[in-house]
Order: sequence, then structure tokens, then C-alpha cells
Amino acid sequence: MPTVEELLAELTAAQAELARLAALEQEFQQTQVALQEAEQRCRNLFEYAGDSIFLIDPYTLNILDANPDAARRLGYSPEELRQQTLADIEIPTNDPAAPAWVSSYSGTRVYESLFRRRDNSTTPVEVSCRFVAAGGRQLLQMFVRDISLRKQVEQRRLELAVERKRMQILTDFIAQASHEFRTPLSIINTSAYLLKKQPNPLDQQRHIRQIEEQSGSIAGLVDALITMSRLDSLRELPAEVVDLSRLVEMIYQDNQAAIQAKNLHSVLQIEAQPLVIQGNADYLRRAIQCIFDNALQFTPDEGKLVVRLEMADNQAVIAIADTGVGIPAAALPHIFERFYRVDKASTTRGFGLGLSIAQAIIELHQGRIEVESAEGEGSTFRIVLPLS
Repeated sequence: MPTVEELLAELTAAQAELARLAALEQEFQQTQVALQEAEQRCRNLFEYAGDSIFLIDPYTLNILDANPDAARRLGYSPEELRQQTLADIEIPTNDPAAPAWVSSYSGTRVYESLFRRRDNSTTPVEVSCRFVAAGGRQLLQMFVRDISLRKQVEQRRLELAVERKRMQILTDFIAQASHEFRTPLSIINTSAYLLKKQPNPLDQQRHIRQIEEQSGSIAGLVDALITMSRLDSLRELPAEVVDLSRLVEMIYQDNQAAIQAKNLHSVLQIEAQPLVIQGNADYLRRAIQCIFDNALQFTPDEGKLVVRLEMADNQAVIAIADTGVGIPAAALPHIFERFYRVDKASTTRGFGLGLSIAQAIIELHQGRIEVESAEGEGSTFRIVLPLS
């Protein structure tokens, strides 16, 4: 039979165990309260977040859960949204230039996309997604932020930048055009003054010819400016079936007088099969003639001029090669700029608009102009156009 001392020891041990169990129960209750508070905070974050939150099954792409913000922004009830898949609501942009970022630490991927609402309208969004563990499995957690306002601001900023650029181009255009007008007008004024002072009919005729030449120069400049302005306002040209073989041959024949005047050795090489495109014959004629004029102007007497029309990679290529003065390497990037001249002193005729007009016309035909040139060795211009 236990002694009194042993009974007291057991009682003391039992009291200590009860105290320990009471402390554990209190700790458990405190932990429960903390967990409930944490759960409530998470629930509040989930329910009242300003961003849309989704939990996605990464294998089926089913939407397992979504917060009220997601349902409201997409026009569904929470129950309806949980019956959708990610493929039902997300439209990938497939734009390689679209911003994307992946955290090497957490694996979070951030990218821009489009989300489809219930009414089939779309909204631009920024998606932040990562894998999370829940219930013993991996889920895809997505935070989705509406960036419509940001896109509007970016678009407005881009429009303002474009408008500033347009204003700068217009300012430069007016300044350059004014300069181009000033020289012939000055010659006309001087010739008109001298015409009044000259009693000799031969001298009078000389001044009259100068006035006529400069008047023609002004008329040509005005025509080029009008054409350039019209091309700037166009997004596409009236299209028809154009037989490039016939068009190139006609332009070549029309320039025979100028070719013979400089005693040039010229060659025309045209693909045997007709090359046909969809385009505007009048504008194409002007573009090709601009390149032709350029070759005639800068090729010295008794030089060589070769015009070829051929097919390459299902495209029509019009090549005009000359043995003229060529273009310096530093000038090549600028030759299609308006009013640009390699001859800074403007001793050669022209306004520096021909190549700009040609390029604008060819680009409206979804084509391009390529240039190869070496100073003192001549130039080759290639007009590349898509075939019908």
C-alpha cells in the first residue's frame, strides 16, 4: 500500500500534468484564434482585393476559385466563373514584343494579355502567376490587374509623340520648301529687272528663257509638293491589274530621247513571262520614272544604263543600274529623306523629293526599294513588289 509521501508525490505530479495540459489547451486555443484571424485576413484579401485573383488547375486549366472582383470584372457570378476554364477567358497576345518577366527567385511570371468578358468584349490586363501548394497538390495562382487606363495613357503619350514629330516634320518641310522657292524666284526677279533694262532683243530672249525655266522649276516643285502631300494622306491606292513588263518597257522607250542625248549605252532585260501585280499604274510609273531620272541625271555622257525586270522569291524586281558618280556611304542612309541632296551646294538640278516620292509610292504597294552604290562606280536601285 502506497505511503502518504508517495500519494503526495503522485498528487503533485498529477497537478503538474494538469497545469501542463491547461497550458497546452490555452496555447491551442490561442493558436486557433490566430489561425482564424489569419484565415479571415486571407479571406478579406481574397474577397476584397482590388485585383482579380484566380486559382487554376494547371492540368485541366479549370477555374477552381476566383474572388468577387474577378467575377464582377468579367460579368459572371462566382459560381458561373468556376464553371469556366482559363482558355475561355484569356486571349494570349502572341506578341513577341509584349512585356514579360520571370522571377528567378519565386518563379513568378508577369506578362500582359487580354481577358474576355461574358459579353465578349475584352480588356487589357497584367497577369502575375506562380505555382502554389494547396491540399497536397500544385495549383496555378493568378493575380490579374486591369491596365485599361494605363494603356489609354500610353496610347495618348504615343499620339502626342507622333503629333510632335509631325509638327517637327511640317516645320522642317516649310523651311526647306521656302528655301527651294527662294532661288528660282530670285532668278525670275533678277531676269525680269534686267529684261526691262535690255534693249537688245537677243538679251531679252535670254532673260525670257531664264524666267520660263525657273517658272517651270517652280511648277515642278509645286507638283512634287502636292504629290508628297497626297501620298502622306493615303493609306492605300486604288488598285488594278498592272502588267509590269509592259509598264517598264513603255517607261524605257519614253526615256530614249534623254538616253540618246547623253549617248548612253543602255540595255533593257525583261523576264520572258509577264509579271503582273495589283497596283496603281499611274503612281508606279511615277515611282519608276523618279529612279530613272536619278540614274540619267548622275550618269555622265557615254556611260552605261541597264534596266532589268525579273522574278525572285515570288516577287517582281525592277533593277535600274548605272555607271554614274555613285553615292557616298555616309549619304546612303539619308537619300530617301525629303529635300536631302548629296550635293549640299545644290548645284545639280532637282528638289530632293524624287526618291522620297518613289519610296512612298512603293511602300503603298507593300513593296520596298533597295540601293547598292559605291562612290565613283555607279548605283543600282531595286524596286521589289509582291506579285499578284
